[in-house]
Amino acid sequence: MKEIEKAFNDNDVECSKERLIEIYSFMDHDSNGEISYSEWFCALAFIKQLTIKNLSKVFQFLDLQSEGLIDLMQLEHAYRPHLFRLKLGLNTDLL
Repeated sequence: MKEIEKAFNDNDVECSKERLIEIYSFMDHDSNGEISYSEWFCALAFIKQLTIKNLSKVFQFLDLQSEGLIDLMQLEHAYRPHLFRLKLGLNTDLL
């Protein structure tokens, strides 16, 4: 994680320690403390797919009560099956 923090600092990207941990955790699928090439590649492929139209669709999908807000329970409800499959090393449509 220190490498990512250094890269952010070297490029004047402001990022809190908490947010940096979130980003790192998103990329470290097997939670071994290291980001493999396949984990890096999957994260970048996922990010590349995030267009304005796609982001809007994702937000609408996650906003279960159509309130214009997403809370932690809604995120857990939507992603829990995918996260469980990732932890088991199974294929998932999330990425």
